[in-house]
Amino acid sequence: MKNVTIVLISMLFATFQSCNTIAKKVYGIKNPEIETVESIEKYLSSIDVSSENNVYCKDILSYKTVLDIFGKKLPEAILFNSEGKMLTYKKNNQDCNAGLFETIPSLSKNSNLQILEGNDIQAFTTYLVDRNSLKFRNLPKADYFLFINWAKYMGKLNKDHVKVWEELANKN
Repeated sequence: MKNVTIVLISMLFATFQSCNTIAKKVYGIKNPEIETVESIEKYLSSIDVSSENNVYCKDILSYKTVLDIFGKKLPEAILFNSEGKMLTYKKNNQDCNAGLFETIPSLSKNSNLQILEGNDIQAFTTYLVDRNSLKFRNLPKADYFLFINWAKYMGKLNKDHVKVWEELANKN
């Protein structure tokens, strides 16, 4: 009876744990700290992710705006077409970022993704700077532009999601 009681108490405790708490433990999510360009690049190197295409928010207000555009989710990605219009890779507003694993490798000139009204790439990039805090440069000609929002403190999610998304984009 004692073992049954312990199991029931454990199950009851697990029921009241939020998914966020469990995810934090499983994925190694830690408390955020303010990072420098150098510490970010060092971290990216440690997980074999290139820092070549990194851009940064130019200030705290820009960070808040960019985070809002990303739907306050980490990690997350937004996609723009060659005309600078924001697209959605999600089938509905409830979908998580897992759709990127299918969308990125299947992107082509003929992809038919829904346009999201309200944000365009020109407005979005006004909040960004390069590693030297200089205004974000002109974008090269491309069919799509993928911006991935991530944070060092997200732990394994950076390897399981961000790194894979970057690899898929580089292959496409």
